[in-house]
Amino acid sequence: MKAVSLDSLQQIAETPPEVLKIDVDGFDGEVLAGATSILMAHRPAVIFEWHPQLVAAAGNDPLQAFASLAAAGYTRFLWFTNLGTFSHFTASPPEALLRQHAGYLQAVNARSDEHFDIIALHESSRLDELALACMKHARERADCR
Repeated sequence: MKAVSLDSLQQIAETPPEVLKIDVDGFDGEVLAGATSILMAHRPAVIFEWHPQLVAAAGNDPLQAFASLAAAGYTRFLWFTNLGTFSHFTASPPEALLRQHAGYLQAVNARSDEHFDIIALHESSRLDELALACMKHARERADCR
């Protein structure tokens, strides 16, 4: 199977995305590294699943997604639990904090496949972080109970 970067897809260049949603089971950092031009030029909100255990199983760097985002000017992060509830905000999370979160997730992962879903915003984004954090999540929908 041949893989191509998001930056190489002409359709994306023609219709710039406002949101980039990634869920690739441990390859999120690689996808973001292949979307550098899109991130820098169009600054979409980025939603990705950060699951350090899957990243490690894939042989990838658990910090790569954050490094790619930081290089493109993403400085605002909203963290949600794997159950969809808001957890916390961070600004450009430092490596020590990321390693601490990764250690926690790897230590408790067996109990419920814990990970974080993260919304990353470019420093110039006008999206309201509080409004995003307060959104109802899928588990509150009647058909998800």
